[in-house]
Amino acid sequence: MTLTTFTPAEAEAITGVSTASQRDWRRRGFLASGDGHARFDAFDLARMLVIRLLSDRGIGPTQTAQAPSLAFGDIASICAVGALSNAFSWVDAWEGDLDEIPTSMTIPEDAEAESFVLEIISSNRSENIATVFHKQSVPQWRAKKRYLIKQLWRERSIPLVTPGSMFIWWANGEHKFANSLESEMAQMFSSDPRTCGPIVVLDYNSLASMLIERSGRALCHVEIASDR
Repeated sequence: MTLTTFTPAEAEAITGVSTASQRDWRRRGFLASGDGHARFDAFDLARMLVIRLLSDRGIGPTQTAQAPSLAFGDIASICAVGALSNAFSWVDAWEGDLDEIPTSMTIPEDAEAESFVLEIISSNRSENIATVFHKQSVPQWRAKKRYLIKQLWRERSIPLVTPGSMFIWWANGEHKFANSLESEMAQMFSSDPRTCGPIVVLDYNSLASMLIERSGRALCHVEIASDR
């Protein structure tokens, strides 16, 4: 698997983060800094998009890109992974030898015991999102995308289960990963300080749609090694 990389100018067009801000965020540790000319993959773009969207709403990078939220990452990282869990469920996000992935590779031995990110996220997918992109015909795609995401996540040491299907930043500054804003608010009183003001919600489905549409090409290339 080879992740597609994007130039700073392309990253700006996709995420809305200017090249100047990219350099500043890299210098301050909000984005990964590498040697030579900057190139960004899907994980970088998703993280960048999350930081920008929250920053535009007064929630700065220091609050979302450095302060740990869970044991395995900060808010920006977790939201980015949640978005990509959705993005990589679409054929549009992949290119290469998708038809050549052997069936035996798509069904892991621990399939019954293991929870896949895609199963959790896809259950929350809005029906109308399916009309946004042309879904190519790939035999046994549901099983193949499970396998591909699992392998990619393992390569990057990312937990297979992402908390919630959205991120909520309440009016009083509290925040939470949740599956439904409606169910969360149904448990509150009208005087709850969390709802006394603007509430910011990042929906992973929406973030995924933005990334795929704006990138204009596949996010990862798959190549099956030949035995010959």
